[in-house]
Amino acid sequence: MAHIAASDQEDNHINCQTCARRSDWEFLKEFFNREELAKQQIQGLNGHVAQLGAALRHTGQTTQKDRIALNKSHDHMQQLQSGFNQSEAARARLENELHNERQEHRICQEVLDQERLFHADSERTLAQLSVQLKGKLEADSAQHTEEFMGQAQRIHELDQALQREYMKSTPRVEAPESSEFMKATKRRRRFRGRGESQQRRGGSRYDIRRSRPRTSR
Repeated sequence: MAHIAASDQEDNHINCQTCARRSDWEFLKEFFNREELAKQQIQGLNGHVAQLGAALRHTGQTTQKDRIALNKSHDHMQQLQSGFNQSEAARARLENELHNERQEHRICQEVLDQERLFHADSERTLAQLSVQLKGKLEADSAQHTEEFMGQAQRIHELDQALQREYMKSTPRVEAPESSEFMKATKRRRRFRGRGESQQRRGGSRYDIRRSRPRTSR
């Protein structure tokens, strides 16, 4: 830029009246020099533009790579978020199941407590019924025993009365007072064991049944 400003000063210097006497050759020479200098400047600018373009392309490639990496990171972050959401849903489901299990456990515990209370009440009721039944059985047994003894006593009294009535209605049979009968009776009393053995072998000479008189029926 400073060189261009110097060229402008030279142009002004050429156009002034003091420089009007220069020859055309010098003017052309200066013009070509300025053109060559402009070409060099343009080439320099083109090189600089090329460098800027290369840097821009490199920057664009880097930006594209960064954008791809950013997209990958974003996809990975979405995957992580999806996994986290699934984990949260699973945790909520497990917490719900745990809550339901706790409620079922509480209900089962209440039912078990009620069963224990019912069992204890049943045991107490069974013990009371056992005591009552035992007392009733003892009372009934005593009553039945007393009734049975009373019935046995009445039966015994009736039997004795029947025997007395039978003895009154039946004629009495007297045994004959013969000497042989008395001797046989004494012999049987004295030798009871031996006489019974003799009866088993052949019988005694004396038979009480023969000595009894026949009675008319």
